[in-house]
Amino acid sequence: MGTLLDMFQNITDGVYAVDAHQRIILWNKAAEELTGYSAQEALGRPCYEIIAGLDEQGRVVCGAECQVIQVSVSRGRAAPGHDITIQTKDERRRVLNITHILVPSQQPKGLPSIVHVFRDVTQQKDALRLVERLTEYLEAHPRALSEATQDPEAARRFQQLTPREREVLALLADGASPRFIASHLHLSLATVRNHIQSILSKLGVHTALEAVAFGTKHGVL
Repeated sequence: MGTLLDMFQNITDGVYAVDAHQRIILWNKAAEELTGYSAQEALGRPCYEIIAGLDEQGRVVCGAECQVIQVSVSRGRAAPGHDITIQTKDERRRVLNITHILVPSQQPKGLPSIVHVFRDVTQQKDALRLVERLTEYLEAHPRALSEATQDPEAARRFQQLTPREREVLALLADGASPRFIASHLHLSLATVRNHIQSILSKLGVHTALEAVAFGTKHGVL
């Protein structure tokens, strides 16, 4: 078992492995970087105490009665991969895509271990949600797109915004503070403030409120 698990130690994705009792028996360097928990803090503890994953509806999916282990053991093959949301040690939100690998025991009639390989997909999921929100808005307000495109100057200004600046503007429109945006997008507060200043300059406005009003008026937010 040890030799097989050692293969996962140095890969770039996060990896942790648990025994049949959900105790963590492997926690690689990438897992430390993605969660903020060191191997010393994680090894030997129940995985659900560290990961504490939630599904897209905010329901707890990591617990003492692990469905991944139950499904994997009963079917004799790994459960399907899925996305979960976790909170890192420093209270940052991350969305992880997890793939499960069933590792048979080397002992006769021994219980298998489960290897979990995970990667950070926070930005991709947040970008997808933003697109979904914009799509819902345009479906609910069919005139918004045509009204926005009727003002070529407004369209030109918005085209100057980078994808990241558009994310920041959308969060401002939701009432988010610069500090929340920094935490949400995993950026420094100074970087977020620079993005806001760039947005104001490109849109030709003076405050974040004016930027949101400009976007709302022209059907972009």
